[in-house]
Amino acid sequence: MIISIALDFNQHGCIILRALELIEKKYRDTSITHKKYIKRLNDYITTLLTNGRIIEAKYFFSELQTLSSEHKNTLLLGYKIAIKTFDSESILHYDKKLVDLDYNFEELVWIRLQYYYSVNNRDGIVNCAQHLLSKSTKLETDKLQFFTDIILNNHELEVFKAFNKYLYRVKLKVIPSFDAKVKFIAYQKLVDIVVRIKITK
Repeated sequence: MIISIALDFNQHGCIILRALELIEKKYRDTSITHKKYIKRLNDYITTLLTNGRIIEAKYFFSELQTLSSEHKNTLLLGYKIAIKTFDSESILHYDKKLVDLDYNFEELVWIRLQYYYSVNNRDGIVNCAQHLLSKSTKLETDKLQFFTDIILNNHELEVFKAFNKYLYRVKLKVIPSFDAKVKFIAYQKLVDIVVRIKITK
């Protein structure tokens, strides 16, 4: 079983590496004067960022900024890189730029949620999560996973309430193991409250 899992992991890793190599080759084989150069540069930076290669993504992003600083896709990438590098000044810059461009508000709130999660800003997390879960009609699997990570890792019961309402609205249910973990978190919080009350008496 362990060997099988290792093989699966290695195969998956090889597929990702191969995809990255192909995207990099396509970018490097494209002349800077070619009409698709900026798109391929953008794709390459996005792939680097997705694979956790933040320093490289930031390095190539400087070229993208020179070529197309005000384009929506450039601003989005800059925002994501700023989040990964905890660059608060750039985060404010890109957020304002996207607001000025009338960028899709729900997508902007989604990016803000990722930022608040990265810096453990509880109020920001709860507000953004509640907004998104109240407005969304269908969330992609990766976004559903992100909400479960917030609930379990940050013990955010307020987010769980909004998440539960969303699932009910779209006729989905949480798996029993997830529900059990949330109930345990709620129990721990209750115990903490009781202990604090006893200490203050």
